[in-house]
Amino acid sequence: MTTATKSKSADEVSAQKLNEKFSDRGKQISNLQSYYRLHAMVYDATRWAFLFGRKEVLRRLPPAAELLAATRGPDANAKPGDQAKAGPLRILEVGCGTGVNLAYLARKYPEAELVGVDLSGDMLGKARAKLKTFGDRVTLLEEPYQAGGNAGTNFDLVLFSYSLSMINPQWAEVLDQAKIDLRPGGMVAAVDFSDSKYLSFRHHMSRNHVMVTGHLLPGLRERFAPVLDVERGVYLGWWKYLIFHGRRA
Repeated sequence: MTTATKSKSADEVSAQKLNEKFSDRGKQISNLQSYYRLHAMVYDATRWAFLFGRKEVLRRLPPAAELLAATRGPDANAKPGDQAKAGPLRILEVGCGTGVNLAYLARKYPEAELVGVDLSGDMLGKARAKLKTFGDRVTLLEEPYQAGGNAGTNFDLVLFSYSLSMINPQWAEVLDQAKIDLRPGGMVAAVDFSDSKYLSFRHHMSRNHVMVTGHLLPGLRERFAPVLDVERGVYLGWWKYLIFHGRRA
């Protein structure tokens, strides 16, 4: 047996153990709610040191006219009044947390309707205070993102910012649901932990409800046509993070 084969086998065993750990969805939701009850007060002030790419994934999103043309047709902005007839952009963030990303998106797309979904009422409390200036353009929902939820459908953009790696082992179901909820031509945007060659780091992250096993980028590429597809190492290669924009066919 070669060294490469041994390494692959160890990775597979590690991923299997992590999936088993996260298999109880009800317990996982309860654990996440407890985790963010403690972290909500300091979340915005502390995550800059390790949640890389959050600003870039937003900054590199296309303008509203381009998003509308992709989902409503090339004539959606042909002449004054066409955008109003086509209806506003609809944007969903899954795992919206304290609302930092939604506030940015509300300013970037001033005519858009935005929906944020999160499990943590404590994080959503911070989001409501931050987003009240945008009025009823923003809807916040305390619930899992899943089929039959209250988020709605026909979105032009769905954003996952460091949330997919915490949805285990249902991350694939969540991506499938996002594909259903996007309009044809709509965009998914994701930034997250991608992979680490260090099993000690993987297990450390699993204790914080995060799975870092290289599974997300293949899942995104399988479901969405890549527009932006980036993976970068940080802290001398201790882990990699991903930035992804992709279109629904």
